[in-house]
Amino acid sequence: MRLPEPLGPVCVLTLITFSGCTQESDPTRVGVAASLSDVMPNLQSQFIENRRLQGEDVDLSLIYGGSGELIAQQRHGGLFDAMFLASRESMIPLIDAGRLDSFSNIRLGNTLGLVASNSRLQSLSAEPSTLENLLQNGEPIGIGSLGVPAGDYARVWLGSIDGLELSDVNLIEFPNVRAVLAAVEGGAVASGFVYATDFLGRDGLSTIAEWRPEDGGPEYGYAYAEGEVVGADFGGFIGENLEQFVSAGFTVLLEEE
Repeated sequence: MRLPEPLGPVCVLTLITFSGCTQESDPTRVGVAASLSDVMPNLQSQFIENRRLQGEDVDLSLIYGGSGELIAQQRHGGLFDAMFLASRESMIPLIDAGRLDSFSNIRLGNTLGLVASNSRLQSLSAEPSTLENLLQNGEPIGIGSLGVPAGDYARVWLGSIDGLELSDVNLIEFPNVRAVLAAVEGGAVASGFVYATDFLGRDGLSTIAEWRPEDGGPEYGYAYAEGEVVGADFGGFIGENLEQFVSAGFTVLLEEE
């Protein structure tokens, strides 16, 4: 039996050229804070459709998770081409390390709230107390663990309250803000620090106190890696459609003069 002749140099060149012409572009992966998951799918679909109408097919994937977890993944593996997270400040080390390149001009805020069940609030109304006394009464209070932006913001907020000793607050840590919310709803903790958008429209919960972004509260950030055109363009598209976030309970922060 005669074996076939190996491919000659001309044939090899032809195969490589053909493969290069048909190769699809790599997908753009955007790490997104879970608190944005109610708004982002619609923007993702609109962006992809707009590009399709312009004759360009883009492969844009959104990967949701806790901001702290996504930051750790980017720091160790550089998995994302762009990121939209719940703490702009916490993204700066990624830029300094070259894991991301530039911020978009998006300035989006979210109110941080200390929430409790309505039944718990009814018992509190019968026992008038200042916020600092309430926080130090020994009852368990849910908070995101260190590195979770909502938890880090909550600690800054607690540190700004006059007369409050943080060591006297019975803080119970959770891996993300939605786990805190589930603990409040399930009665595992008396109250908890969560984003306003996470409990917006939920029955049975009310706010004890809140920290607004205009007063130094949570500010989200969008940043993209060097040379990532689709990721940068998607950030620009989001910035042009911030009204969708306002409808979901977020705050658009004005640029500083």
